[in-house]
Amino acid sequence: MTIPAPAHRLPTLDYMLKLNEDPESIFYHKIDTDHIGIAGHSQGGPGAYNAVTKQENGYYYKAIFTASATSSFWGRADKLGTEWSYDLSNLSIPTLMVAGTRAWDAGSTADKTAESGQGIAPLWSLTENFEAIPDSTPKVMAREKDKDHGNMLCYADGYMTAWFMYWLKGDEEAEKAFFGEEPEISRNKNWQNVRIGGR
Repeated sequence: MTIPAPAHRLPTLDYMLKLNEDPESIFYHKIDTDHIGIAGHSQGGPGAYNAVTKQENGYYYKAIFTASATSSFWGRADKLGTEWSYDLSNLSIPTLMVAGTRAWDAGSTADKTAESGQGIAPLWSLTENFEAIPDSTPKVMAREKDKDHGNMLCYADGYMTAWFMYWLKGDEEAEKAFFGEEPEISRNKNWQNVRIGGR
């Protein structure tokens, strides 16, 4: 089976889908193509957002997780460049976004236009991203206390796993981490700035 890779397709996804149909591949029929998630840390956050919202094959993704996604401040033409910009207003799959409260992530300014003191994934950016996602889309944002940019690559693994277990596997126990009368993440004293929407 040959899967074309025209412009504006994520070639890695096409490649994995091709391997899923190749009897010679160790991935042969191992990928549940109806339940694919995507995750990204730091600049991988914008990459994940854009894979879902800008790529022709982005419809394969059914849930997304980002940790310390690089803010829109750094996606300007005079910073990292507009290829790192993103628009979440048409993001329609369940989205969990987290960041840390320490200096590299949070920065030391709430001014989203000031370079001095600007964090990689500050609260203003996390909030702006959360609010840009349509209210009809299940979404959760949270910041882990006393953790920084590099920490978020691994310290949110439990929530990332629960997110994907619920949305991709239908695990109702994992759902309780985020939804219901008393979501676990809202009661977890290690986390703050928790917001839950779309449910």
